[in-house]
Amino acid sequence: MRKSLTLKIPALPDDIRIEGVRVSLGQNNDSCDEGNLGQEMIITINDAGGGKYPVIETSRWAFDEGEIEWFAQTLKALCAFGGEGSEE
Repeated sequence: MRKSLTLKIPALPDDIRIEGVRVSLGQNNDSCDEGNLGQEMIITINDAGGGKYPVIETSRWAFDEGEIEWFAQTLKALCAFGGEGSEE
């Protein structure tokens, strides 16, 4: 079962800004994974001045076909989330 989370951040004063986002995801092993510790993926949103981009860290993460579009939408939403460079 997939869970979703909606974050609502109130308007921030001008001297406070969100400068980064880091998300950790976890799931059980896929059927071809010989390990038994589960799988983890860390997504960090960076901005070096030219716009936000995701950096993905994982040793293994398996997607079912139907999850690929969800993952792409999640990356876009994280990149658009608050802070400088946001087009809200």
